[in-house]
Amino acid sequence: MRQKQPTTDLMYTPRQIIAYIAQAYPDDLPAKGDVVLTGTPAGIAMQIPAWKTWLSDILGLNRFAKLLLAIASSRGNERFLKPGDVIEVSGGVLGTVKTQIVR
Repeated sequence: MRQKQPTTDLMYTPRQIIAYIAQAYPDDLPAKGDVVLTGTPAGIAMQIPAWKTWLSDILGLNRFAKLLLAIASSRGNERFLKPGDVIEVSGGVLGTVKTQIVR
């Protein structure tokens, strides 16, 4: 297991995430049984050192620029998901969904 945190630790609530998806993709709404993978609240694969966060704040970078820089500096990170990895999402009494990463 890599991560186990509640949705209360997310930056946006599940309701806000679903509302955004509905607004951004009105013709392709999530259906019953779909799973929205949000990543982890605390991060697992891509963690940004405090000094980089501090520097990006001083430079006035917006959150999207920060994200692009973080992704670029994390290339080759062995902790990112890759083909063959299996993701298991459990919703308690709602059930469990497993999916395998493919290319």
